[in-house]
Amino acid sequence: MKKLFLLSLVMVLSGCATDSLNEEVIAHPNYDISSFKTYTWAKPPVAVVGVLAGAESVQLELRMKDAVNRMLQARGYRLEEAKNAQLEVSTLVGAMEESSYSTHVVDSQRYYGAQFRWTQENDYLRGAVSVIFTHPDTKDIVWQGSVGENLKNDANRARGTVGKFIGIIGDMLPRSQ
Repeated sequence: MKKLFLLSLVMVLSGCATDSLNEEVIAHPNYDISSFKTYTWAKPPVAVVGVLAGAESVQLELRMKDAVNRMLQARGYRLEEAKNAQLEVSTLVGAMEESSYSTHVVDSQRYYGAQFRWTQENDYLRGAVSVIFTHPDTKDIVWQGSVGENLKNDANRARGTVGKFIGIIGDMLPRSQ
């Protein structure tokens, strides 16, 4: 299961280095996620990886669980005790430091036909969240929604990122029938 989490994170974080969101849904062909009604939290419920792991991760785990519970209940899923639940839910949240390089060339006829060339390195954080539904008996992954984006180094923006990502995943998740 841990390998799956890391694979999910790498897939989301390895998206192209743009400011746009990367969204991905993986659905098992033998299951209809909307046919399930109840869920419980897997153990561990939240995996925090990359630069987010550490002293603040406990608060991040609580925010993740709260955001996912609200999203799932809004989509018609009910939290149940483990023995009665049809699905186990786990999440992965993380951020990795990445760099991108760009080369710039300016031709200037005005200044004696000179050509100026330089390379610029840009460091940024790439953040991602995955919500994973596993069948408790078969351990098959029934559905997984993931969102990744380049993050600004602004603490106020980072606090809203979890809610934003969970909201996007909620929009991708079919409602419980």
